[in-house]
Amino acid sequence: MTINEFCKRIQNSESKFKSRVLVVPAHGDFSAVCMNYGGQFEVVPVSQFVHSDGFIPMAERVFERLEDKRKELKNRDKHMIVVGLDGYLSFLEQSEVRRTFNIITGYLNGAGLETVIFVFRQKWAEMTEVFTHPSIIANATYCPIGDESAISIAGKKYVLVSKDFSSRLSVCYSDLPAYLKTLEQWAAQPDENICIAVGFNGAHKFPGVSRDVRQYFALKDLFSEYCGFKADLSDDAFKWIVKNTSGTEIDRELKAHFFPAGIHSVGDVALTRHEQIFGIDEREVFQQVLRTIAPSGSFLADVLLRVIKHPDQFLNFYLNVVDEILDADNAIELAEERNAAVRRFGIGSMEVKAAVAALIGRTKEYPAAKMIPWLQLGLEVEEIEWIRRSVVGREEERDLACAQSKLLAAYRLNMGLEKYPELSEYMAEYREQKCADAISDKFVNKAFKSSVPDEVVSRMALLSGFKSDPETAVLVVDALGVEYLPFLIARCKSHRFDPKVVDCVRVNLPTSTPYNPVEKEWGTSSRYRKYDDFDHLLHESFEDHAEALAAELMRIDVQVMGEIENLLKMYRRVVLTADHGATRLAVVARRDGKSKDITEFADKIDVLDWRYAKRKKSEYLDSELVAESVGEGYVLIKGYNRFSKSGGPGFEMHGGASIEEQVVPFMVIERAIVLDNAAQDESAVVSAIGGADQISENDEFDI
Repeated sequence: MTINEFCKRIQNSESKFKSRVLVVPAHGDFSAVCMNYGGQFEVVPVSQFVHSDGFIPMAERVFERLEDKRKELKNRDKHMIVVGLDGYLSFLEQSEVRRTFNIITGYLNGAGLETVIFVFRQKWAEMTEVFTHPSIIANATYCPIGDESAISIAGKKYVLVSKDFSSRLSVCYSDLPAYLKTLEQWAAQPDENICIAVGFNGAHKFPGVSRDVRQYFALKDLFSEYCGFKADLSDDAFKWIVKNTSGTEIDRELKAHFFPAGIHSVGDVALTRHEQIFGIDEREVFQQVLRTIAPSGSFLADVLLRVIKHPDQFLNFYLNVVDEILDADNAIELAEERNAAVRRFGIGSMEVKAAVAALIGRTKEYPAAKMIPWLQLGLEVEEIEWIRRSVVGREEERDLACAQSKLLAAYRLNMGLEKYPELSEYMAEYREQKCADAISDKFVNKAFKSSVPDEVVSRMALLSGFKSDPETAVLVVDALGVEYLPFLIARCKSHRFDPKVVDCVRVNLPTSTPYNPVEKEWGTSSRYRKYDDFDHLLHESFEDHAEALAAELMRIDVQVMGEIENLLKMYRRVVLTADHGATRLAVVARRDGKSKDITEFADKIDVLDWRYAKRKKSEYLDSELVAESVGEGYVLIKGYNRFSKSGGPGFEMHGGASIEEQVVPFMVIERAIVLDNAAQDESAVVSAIGGADQISENDEFDI
């Protein structure tokens, strides 16, 4: 029931309605009803009855006093409008609020033929429950009054009337014809500041109304007619426009509001600008502006088609709409536009990382060629995915995926060991089989029989030459084997470091003995730094081999290179080396049944690790399975066999006699003076990092 209908019903002398309940907005005014119907109603504030020597009386007492007032008004042929219950209820406990509405229920059922109107300015949950109860539905009418306000657009005043023209304006006049006649008088006035009634929420036109009276039943119609602004927006969004523009040049004003620096490269800045807006009404208007300036066929235009009804989900659509346009003819252009916007927004945000991870999860079986444009943000999760595809993806796509991984592509290079041909060949095979997480019988045999070339010098021999140089620091990375030498060279270029010496050295194993004295000789110097986290990482049992390999490469690229960066701030050069290497293939060989646990020397050795042991006393141990280590009493396991020991690491092991454990990088690194990051050719790169005698020219180097 509307207010207009309600007023007519209560004027009807034959009306049998006894009680009414009305809900008005916070700034609404119901007194007009009293004044326009012959003084039949009297407003009675509850505050008159809330007095009890400083204590708030309970509802029973308040309604006893209300009943006395109702009887008094009845004797004067008046009805009662009760206001102020909201204020009273706000002082009560929630349980008392519910009890009060139960009392109101009984009061409504017990009232006589007199009309009693209760006016509430807020919507109490209990109220809806009470006044829709079957026991009183015949005696009470729940009649909400909508919000109304006046706005001004382009110098004209518009009164917005909710529902069907039956709220504030209608109750100011005795009946609807008088109301419409007044509208006609306004429309006929020469003054341009006319008042136009605007109804919305499905209102209908009244028949017989003069053509001079413009009736609009949605704000968008009014804006279209008087401002030339056409948009499918909510009423709240239109109200935001009223408050923030003059109403004369809305399109231009809105563009200037959202893009004060101009609308160039709107696709790049739209996402960032949108997330700076917090009001949902303003966001809706912003998206409308974007629709008018987004290039046809752009990624932005595609997103905007999807968020018309979801103005707060713009970021979500921007990040996750990719699946539906992977096969678009212009997918590359769409991806470039989207990636540029996301980079500007910030790839470090949790929303971006989660969205990219989710996209990867949904497209693991999708062709790599079609995923390439969309995974170019430089996120760790993207790097892991390219490594995963390179290692365990479709065979025909592995090289393509590898080329997308800046880290894996660098790891698989074969440079830095050119003066050791056999060692270079061995490590190239090792890296390829490690990437594949598989091992051939041929390489198992090669690992067992191969030995470190005689020309590879001792690490201590090279390192000793820098001990007296106060401008040189030493960084020892635990477990950084020579397998990573090509990767180190390539990443030095990316980080603008200048390797003056690139070589490999032999280390004494096991490293926990006195025969490997790097820490003993350098550990007391401030120029010595040991980095242990890489070794810890190698022994973690990752569920996914590709994820583990990616973690290794990223640990070097970020943290090890970061250690070098910090040292170069204090010293002229840094010697990068390791205490020992590690082998993934020893674990793979045992997993695949291509190596064995050695148990036959239990009476002659004390097993200290899976890869080395100590002879008991001075007993002689002669076996082709083990190799004598430096010093007295230590023996190393050959190849990928291992001593019998409970448990076992899930990834790399170290301590044995395999080449990848005994040979480590040796690099002397300085900060590069000039290393142009894009334009230089390979010969310039080779020259910058130490000369062709140390690094052979390789087409793969410039990554």
